[in-house]
Amino acid sequence: LHDTWALFGLHGAFLPQDTKHIEHIQEWAPYLYKNGIRPAIISTNDVYTLQSWKEQLQMDSRIEVVSDADGELAACLGLLNNTPLGMRNDRYAVLVHNGTIYHLRYEDPNDEIMETLPGPLVQTYKKHVVNMMNQTAEFLQVLTDYNAFIKASEKENWYQSKETQKQ
Repeated sequence: LHDTWALFGLHGAFLPQDTKHIEHIQEWAPYLYKNGIRPAIISTNDVYTLQSWKEQLQMDSRIEVVSDADGELAACLGLLNNTPLGMRNDRYAVLVHNGTIYHLRYEDPNDEIMETLPGPLVQTYKKHVVNMMNQTAEFLQVLTDYNAFIKASEKENWYQSKETQKQ
């Protein structure tokens, strides 16, 4: 994955709790797009069911729906479960930037869905951006100091070579 993605893993299409989750994702979608974050909804449903769900909910066309029909992604994250409806992933939210996972939250079955909503994910992204800006500023300061050191050394070497030539 290149760019920045907000991946929201949901139990399944047309389930009431997941439909509520979609409402929150749609509310946050303009903010996500504005900040260069591409949202995607992932479920173990087949692609046709997910597309039908997207159409029924009149989801923003920029929100991707992705089928993890074999549960491979959910299994890699340790979030695949056998349920009466078949293999389903837990609800999760993942922030991925240029192929690196910066944030992974999953829903504890005994908790509310708050950790897997867009709000906490956006807060994590903001912290990540601030951290990257701070690291960039620190790097630029080190680079500036190094360049100043090199210039001073070159100047000193130039003076020393001039003195050697005079002798």
